[in-house]
Amino acid sequence: MNIECMHDSIMQEDIEKVVNGTCPLEELKHANVLVTGATGLIGSQVVKTLCAANRIKGLEITVYVLVRSK
Repeated sequence: MNIECMHDSIMQEDIEKVVNGTCPLEELKHANVLVTGATGLIGSQVVKTLCAANRIKGLEITVYVLVRSK
């Protein structure tokens, strides 16, 4: 089931490849992460990847997102 990218199966597959690949996400276990620009292209993908890492690897990363109002 596509969790992070419900309407884009290709993007979901790419996110899961990053999480299951060689990126050392385990170093972020139990970390607090602040993502600025979370509604932008890169920031939103970082948030989705961190959420997928939590779901797939159980890393318990706390993700804080910062966005600006319109």
